[in-house]
This record gives sequence, C-alpha cells and structure tokens, in this order.
Amino acid sequence: DDLVKELDEMHGAIIPELKYEAGERCVPLIQAGSWLAGSNLVAAAITASGSATAGTELLRQPQVADYFLVYVATEGEGKAPDEVIKQLDSTLKKLKDITVKPSLTLEDVGEVKTQTDAVLALL
Repeated sequence: DDLVKELDEMHGAIIPELKYEAGERCVPLIQAGSWLAGSNLVAAAITASGSATAGTELLRQPQVADYFLVYVATEGEGKAPDEVIKQLDSTLKKLKDITVKPSLTLEDVGEVKTQTDAVLALL
C-alpha cells in the first residue's frame, strides 16, 4: 500500500513536468517505459521466487499493452529512435499474447522478463 501511494505521488509530480519539458505527446512513451520497467521487476521477482503462484496477476494487463500498441501505431513514430519503436511494438505484441492467458507459468514470466529486457536495453 505504501509503495502504491508513493508511486501515485511521484506520478502526480512528474507527469506535469514531462508534459512541459518533452511535450504531451511523448508522455505515453515514457509511461510505456515505466510500465515495462515495472513488469520487468515483477517478472524478475517471480522468477527469483521459483513459483508462478503469486504475483502473476500483476503481469496480466493486456489492456495496458493494447493502449500502448495503439499509441505506438498512431503517434509513436518520430518520438523515439526507429529501433526503439520497432522493439517496443514487438515486445508489446508478445506481452499481449502472454498476458491474455488465464494463468501464467514460470516460462511465461521468463518471457516477460526477456521481452522487457530487450526494450529496456535500448533506453
């Protein structure tokens, strides 16, 4: 609960600054990177635990992948290097395929980690 509260506070302070500095249209790309970084951390923690019985619901967010896929397809061009946009699109599609499953295995969680690593390595 404390972490969620702190993240909400940070979001409230940072987003207006990002809109001012980078422009409102860049904010979804920054949010996508933040979401991917969070998914990466969750996937790493689940993998380290050796069990996919807890925490996978945090990764099962296909609607978030859909939101960012629409943004990448409609407005993402020119907002980041082509290599980043291409990898982001590929990663989001793979995450969507994984996260629509009714339950996730450790292999699925490992794939989430691999996919998010690929995007984060470019940032």
